[in-house]
Amino acid sequence: MPWQPREFELTPQQKKAVDHIEGPILAVAGAGTGKTTVLACRVVRLIEDKLADPTEILAVTYTRNSARDLLKRIARLWKGTDDPATLAQVANTGLKVGTFHSYCYSLLCQAGQRFELIDDKDLYVLLRRRIEDLNLQYYIKAATPGEFLEGLIGFFKRCHDELRTPDDYDAYVAKLESKQIPLPRVGHSKQAESMSDDEILGRCHEVARVFRYAEDLLASENLGTYSHVITRAIALLRDEKNAAHLKRAQQGARFVLIDEFQDSNVAQIELARLLVDSQANVFAVGDPDQAIYRFRGATAGAFDHFLKTFGTARVKR
Repeated sequence: MPWQPREFELTPQQKKAVDHIEGPILAVAGAGTGKTTVLACRVVRLIEDKLADPTEILAVTYTRNSARDLLKRIARLWKGTDDPATLAQVANTGLKVGTFHSYCYSLLCQAGQRFELIDDKDLYVLLRRRIEDLNLQYYIKAATPGEFLEGLIGFFKRCHDELRTPDDYDAYVAKLESKQIPLPRVGHSKQAESMSDDEILGRCHEVARVFRYAEDLLASENLGTYSHVITRAIALLRDEKNAAHLKRAQQGARFVLIDEFQDSNVAQIELARLLVDSQANVFAVGDPDQAIYRFRGATAGAFDHFLKTFGTARVKR
């Protein structure tokens, strides 16, 4: 008999998403359509119909509050209550419900790669104290060095969101230098109009050098930002010399479910791809109109990237 929640009846569209078993599925729906409830139902259905052991399921979202809410919904659907004792019982089954960052940090800790987390203010202070070591020639002329550092930290985040490394940026600058691609605008509109090609390239080289310096500094001090939590976890899973880490992670994430998918970026989608491997048992649900991290690289384009990653013809919608 088809699985149904005890408390209410699913709509035909919701039921279609819950009943799906294997392969990638993308559920795009508006506000108030029960997206998170559908995801919770799908988790419980996988367990109760013995399609997956709780230890094989990973459900992720973007904030700790959202993760707690998702765990409560799963507990109510599965156990009939979400009191503290029941929540602890559900957590002890090995079911993984949390944020992308908490999950990735757990992977790093298991691999002995724990590091001290710092926020943007800490990183700003760290670089400001070493401003002389940055040897700035162009950006020291900004209103203050701090203006450059604030912009640089935003640049770091965008690079991490798109899995771009200092090597990638060096390769980009090399293409600029060889005129394979047009020069970018590297200043305010009025400033850019009078800027020579040599200065534009000089600024790009300066950014490349500081990017590498900052990454090397953080690594040497065993520090990292929240963005590094995901990029370093992906590097761990991609490391062919230590394939056991990837194998263990895949065993614990045979089914991956992503809530609020509209806030995903390239790095998070790549993480899901690595975890689910060829089976691609990934369920993503979200609303493009509700993306709150557009400035961090998450836009409606996340849905297009999902289709490209897992195959447009293969993804159920």
